[in-house]
Amino acid sequence: MSLRIFLYMYICILLTLIAAREHPALNSGISLSNIEPLNGSNFKRWKENVELYLGLQGIDFCLTEPEPVINDQSDEPSIARHRDWHRANRMTKLILKQTMSPIVRGSVVEPETALEFMTAIGLKFTENVKAEISLLLDRLITSKYDASGSVREHIMKIIQITTRLANLDIVFPDAFIVHLALRNLPATFSPLKTAYFAQKEQWDLNELIAICVQEEELHKREGTVSVNLVNKLSWKGKGKATGSSAVAVAGSGEGTSGVKSTKLSPKKAAGKMKKAGNFKCFFCKKEGHIKKNCKGFKDWLAKKGLPNKEGPK
Repeated sequence: MSLRIFLYMYICILLTLIAAREHPALNSGISLSNIEPLNGSNFKRWKENVELYLGLQGIDFCLTEPEPVINDQSDEPSIARHRDWHRANRMTKLILKQTMSPIVRGSVVEPETALEFMTAIGLKFTENVKAEISLLLDRLITSKYDASGSVREHIMKIIQITTRLANLDIVFPDAFIVHLALRNLPATFSPLKTAYFAQKEQWDLNELIAICVQEEELHKREGTVSVNLVNKLSWKGKGKATGSSAVAVAGSGEGTSGVKSTKLSPKKAAGKMKKAGNFKCFFCKKEGHIKKNCKGFKDWLAKKGLPNKEGPK
């Protein structure tokens, strides 16, 4: 690669970086074409996108600063600031109109300043505060954690609802939010609830999230172990569990599958194993007779000079 081509590529990259720095909107991925036009149901989303675009363009100060006042004695910086404010105000009004549907644009009278224009648009989409409070309270009370998502998202959802209520002058203390979040957790979190109620210290919201997430991870690990215990049950002997199955059955007398374990007495166990016409001799190991009737056993006793005192086995 020649030196001339290298210098050309370097200059192009440098100019691109300078342009992106001076005009952040070029590198933000948002443009007027990406903003959904304002209609009757998307005011909040439209306002957020417009304010973001105006901020990236560097002209949103006309919405937060009053019009600069100048006179004959004003210095050059003040005059330049006045000129920039008027340009930003004019461009902001044009952007607002460009991102509105024709019906909405025709229903709002255009005032002198962009701030007044934004306020007039917001008045057209003012929601019923009482109805919104009632809806948020219903969502807050009926919010339940069903283990389909994560407990972190569940608690943060409750915090988000209470934050919106606080913006509507319905403020809940953090202690109430902690109690409400714990109350809405399933029965598997009962030990955690008991531990919280038994101590004097109050948890803040960050502690609540961290502890509940840790408890959820513990439940997941214990759930995996329980499944393995059920799958690996191996019974040996007279109603006794061996290996990992003994852990699953110990304690309450119930395995993790919910079936009670039964330990049979020796007589009942022998009766269960015994079948008609299927006797097995403990001496010669042949079926069809028992030890006391075994000819080989009797011959062995006679050879040893022992009496036949063997009971049935």
